[in-house]
Amino acid sequence: MEHNPHQESAKDAVLAQIREKKVSMRPKVYFTLKAALILIVAGIILLVSVGIVNFIAFSLRLNGHESLLAFGPRGVLAFLAIFPWPLVVIDALLVVLLEELLRRFRFTYRSPMLYLILAILAVALSVGITLDRATPLNDDLLQSADHDHLPPPLEALYEGARAPAPHDHGIFRGTVIDIATSTFTMKHDDHDADADDGTYVVMPPSGIPPSDFQIGERLYVAGDTDQNIVHAYGVGQLPPEMK
Repeated sequence: MEHNPHQESAKDAVLAQIREKKVSMRPKVYFTLKAALILIVAGIILLVSVGIVNFIAFSLRLNGHESLLAFGPRGVLAFLAIFPWPLVVIDALLVVLLEELLRRFRFTYRSPMLYLILAILAVALSVGITLDRATPLNDDLLQSADHDHLPPPLEALYEGARAPAPHDHGIFRGTVIDIATSTFTMKHDDHDADADDGTYVVMPPSGIPPSDFQIGERLYVAGDTDQNIVHAYGVGQLPPEMK
């Protein structure tokens, strides 16, 4: 067998550190418990990440903001302006922490970290969005919060999911109460006497006559205000309010 001086010197250095008590021997159970703890923490972080994605998807759906993506470039810019970026930052920090924890396992060194991060994001996005779109979970939780049947902090979280329409971004919501030749009137009143309440006369975009809408229909409108008229560049439908 060929003598390797580099291996011998490394071995001697490790043995010297052990003799000098700079490196302590640890039992196998220590590493097993450490790996188990990392897996538990990683699982918790992944679950929280899925929960954040799920709540973002629910909030956008509940408040109608997804309609902005169909309103052209102005709608996309408005969507980006009102998107809940702080929740995205929290989720990103959790993913970074999860990646750092998983780095301790040997298999992560064999795979590019970019692939691992993309896989984590894909799981969080797919599971979080599926929970909102394919199950009644969030709607049931919202109704439970409305009836004070949720424990804190879930109750406060879901009670705050209904955000007022951001009028400063030209976004309005309401129920159609009157239809005229070139405009329709909608009213919003959630019985809390805040700035979101009011009556708005809307001039729909060119090519969309007011007759396309019906009395009692809930609409999501984005546009510019001129006195008491909203010149809309996009109008979308909202689901009926849950009782």
